[in-house]
Amino acid sequence: MQLFIRVDASLEIGTGHVMRCLALARQWAASFLKSEIVFVMREHEGNLCNLVEQNGFRVVRLPRQSNYRYRVSEAPTFEYDSWLGAEETEDASQTIQVLKRYVADYVLVDHYAISGDWQRSVGRFCKRLITIDDLANREHYCHALIDSTPGKGISAYENLIPRECVRLIGAAYAMLREEFPRARKESLERRGKKECRHLLVAMGGVDKDNITSVVLEALDGGVLPADMEVSVVLGANAPCEDVIRSKIKKMRAKPRLFVGVSTMAEFMRDADLAIGAAGSMALERCCMGLPSIQVVVAENQIGAADALQKYGAALTAHGPDLVSSIRIQLAELLDNPLKLSTMSRHAAELVDGLGTQRIVSKITEGMALPET
Repeated sequence: MQLFIRVDASLEIGTGHVMRCLALARQWAASFLKSEIVFVMREHEGNLCNLVEQNGFRVVRLPRQSNYRYRVSEAPTFEYDSWLGAEETEDASQTIQVLKRYVADYVLVDHYAISGDWQRSVGRFCKRLITIDDLANREHYCHALIDSTPGKGISAYENLIPRECVRLIGAAYAMLREEFPRARKESLERRGKKECRHLLVAMGGVDKDNITSVVLEALDGGVLPADMEVSVVLGANAPCEDVIRSKIKKMRAKPRLFVGVSTMAEFMRDADLAIGAAGSMALERCCMGLPSIQVVVAENQIGAADALQKYGAALTAHGPDLVSSIRIQLAELLDNPLKLSTMSRHAAELVDGLGTQRIVSKITEGMALPET
């Protein structure tokens, strides 16, 4: 059984799309031992191709086109057009050339710059096409659609997907790497302590806007207890590493900096509170029952962040004065252990870490391959 995954990472896109596809690929490989899984990725700056290969999967690299100039169109995907690095028709053609080398069973696509036109073209060269999305802003031509946004309902894709499309929508389908459900039990067992001693700061795999510096400025205002342990985690491709190192040296508190870690679940397990990016990392924190102050770093994260706050699983720092907002939220949580405990419980109830298992099971059970 062959699975092809068309996904990208870059300094602009971030790492979340690749990481959730990688989680799904690992579950797929565990469920179907004789399956062949191939990633198709463009060589953007910060592409994560090597990471995917280090996880044991083949990567077909599409060339980076430095002279590509995207054209802003009237299509709903226009604000993400530049993410593809090629015209959509050209990307589809290149992907098809890869598929022609094999007998493709499933193709999974996770890309904001790819629309139903690409899916119609590529879909002719595979048996089943699966889409991951959370924008619900364009038509999809697919056999299954996955959207793990908390609070999202199936009505969000009304008239955007085929009537017979399998809909896997909601936080129950959160695509987390196996390290998170594996560490979940131990993480939940240590929740409910009376004191908050360890703060984790993690703003995602890239943090291109250097929100980490804003968080550190908020922390340097004397809002933390003197004995508070602070861990700051940056992705391996974070462009702001030198700035963060310099900032930490000047802080009264001395956070510990970690770059390119492969054990994020352990950091979340050992923390009592987190300040982190909304999006896929928020779902990881929920799985671990880790109370958090989430910072929205992209427009597409607003809906999910609002849903998590409404559910009581996180607080959101926002507004033009982000430093003050973070300090206010911190003061509220540090002085209220009961609220931390309640937030932890609500977060853990929302995401149990078994989303990838549900997805693989429902796709393979509900999308039987046509006989050849």
